[in-house]
Amino acid sequence: MWRRVTELLTDCYAIALARAHPAARLAEWVRQRVLRVGGWLARALGLPFPWAVPVLSRTDLGEIRALLRQPGCPICRHVAETSARSFFWFLMEGYGEAAWIDQLIAAGGFCARHMWQLAASGLAYRISYVDQYLSEDLVRQLRILEANTGVRNRSTRAVLSTLVRPAPCPLCTILERDARHVVDKLVHCLADAELAALYATTDGLCWPHFQQAIARADGPVLRLLAECQLAQLAAAEQALAAQATNGAGSAGRLAPTERATAVLSGWRFQARMERSHGEWAELDVG
Repeated sequence: MWRRVTELLTDCYAIALARAHPAARLAEWVRQRVLRVGGWLARALGLPFPWAVPVLSRTDLGEIRALLRQPGCPICRHVAETSARSFFWFLMEGYGEAAWIDQLIAAGGFCARHMWQLAASGLAYRISYVDQYLSEDLVRQLRILEANTGVRNRSTRAVLSTLVRPAPCPLCTILERDARHVVDKLVHCLADAELAALYATTDGLCWPHFQQAIARADGPVLRLLAECQLAQLAAAEQALAAQATNGAGSAGRLAPTERATAVLSGWRFQARMERSHGEWAELDVG
């Protein structure tokens, strides 16, 4: 009984953490690092520190369990949730902060996908503010080039370097770093027998995140990942063959072609409109 109560409390904590303000996630990151360092020092010095590893393990297990209980690739879902949350806070306050402005100017804006996601928010003032400071900086750089045509001085070389090789999209950088962290956590948690059994009943990983996971896994976890991926590919192939033969569709959430695309390339999640008081809605598989 107490084990089940602990799991429920851990699940609730993990879900609340996933939907919290970035400051809460930063506090959790700091807490985990303190616990890990404390555990390492305790082992090195032979001192008792029994609560470090179990607390971390329960927290991680709860977060991964919550992801695995929902449809789709758990890493794709986590990235979609992080993207929705990051955009929400960017549109609420980040769009006018110096740190975000500097990163966006260095990158020449978001990538095309995230710029269109910004435009789809419909928040005209915030969109125009971002477009304005990006356009102003581009005009400034082009005027430097115009004034120094045929002259390769330091200013011209710096402008050309920025225009030709801009910094990566800041949101893509955040999402890629976050995805790597969750892949590491998933691989670590699949050593748990209960989570391994749950993973075998899920949609598994998409191929790109499967490649990241097997680079970090070994032993039974690597075998579990390979077996589940093989089962997902076989099921997708069988559904495609049935559709090609007799036009049979799928009774599941996705058509055979959509599911095969999700398995091979990544799951797509469509976020609903953000609510005015700050709560962000669940994501739908689409």
